[in-house]
Amino acid sequence: MNLTLATIGIVGIIMIALFLIFKSDTYKASDFELSKNNTLDPMLAKIMNSVGGDVLGIVSENRVKKQTNNKLARLFRESGNPWNLNYVEFNLLKFVLMIGGMIIDFLFSVFLFAIFDFNEMSIFLVVAFSIILIVGGYNYPVIYYNSVAKDRVASFKTGLPEAIDYLIMALSGGGFALPKAFEMAVRYLPPGVIREEFERIISDLKIGKTMEAALNDFEKRVPTEGIRAFVKALNNANKLSVSMIDILENRARASRAEREAEIEMKIQKLPTKVMVILMPVSLLSIMAVALAPAVAVLSQFF
Repeated sequence: MNLTLATIGIVGIIMIALFLIFKSDTYKASDFELSKNNTLDPMLAKIMNSVGGDVLGIVSENRVKKQTNNKLARLFRESGNPWNLNYVEFNLLKFVLMIGGMIIDFLFSVFLFAIFDFNEMSIFLVVAFSIILIVGGYNYPVIYYNSVAKDRVASFKTGLPEAIDYLIMALSGGGFALPKAFEMAVRYLPPGVIREEFERIISDLKIGKTMEAALNDFEKRVPTEGIRAFVKALNNANKLSVSMIDILENRARASRAEREAEIEMKIQKLPTKVMVILMPVSLLSIMAVALAPAVAVLSQFF
């Protein structure tokens, strides 16, 4: 048991040391304001309530400004922040999951050594399980957000041209203003991230925001720089009361061209990926066919 605790302690020290080494890459200059009206994720709220405190209660008022890096800010924008966390809550959740992994690892170690004999295999299992739980728990929020961001970016690139086409039809054929054009486009858009964002723009307009403010908020939520530039241009055209149809048509063509370029790139990479998968199997098959006669001949002498 003492060796088990020592092993867990060594692994924990290694994890802390690695964190301190790379801490300078985690926090860099880019200020943000904590949102006091931010709605907490239900699971995280349950965790914090179980220990009798609010997650923002541990942050003093003189530390309302916190430093983070552009990479984390970009991750939040591209993923749409699915857990509705701010930066402090996000980093705190990583440490909560890491500590939870340590606790589960300790219980697993006690259970393992209570059932099996103390040997090298059991030590290997404990160390491997420790690394998986601790590292996996700490990195799980980033992994999940990256997965959501990847799907969200793909949805934006796929659905935006169609959404722009509906806006063009509402502006040109129907003669509607831009706020009404968004309402008309939502009626025909399939469920997805584009429709959710358009509905959010409509909701912002209904609560009293101007079209400029609603588009500025939309610009902060879009995942790619190309779409952000498009939203800025659309907002400028709306403020200057100029025709937006040309801007929308150019963006629709650009979005389709970008999508086609990505598809072409994937098609070009497909033969390489197929070869990477098939090459080991092919080599084994060729070796088996080539060596089979020699093995048959040698087997006659034994």
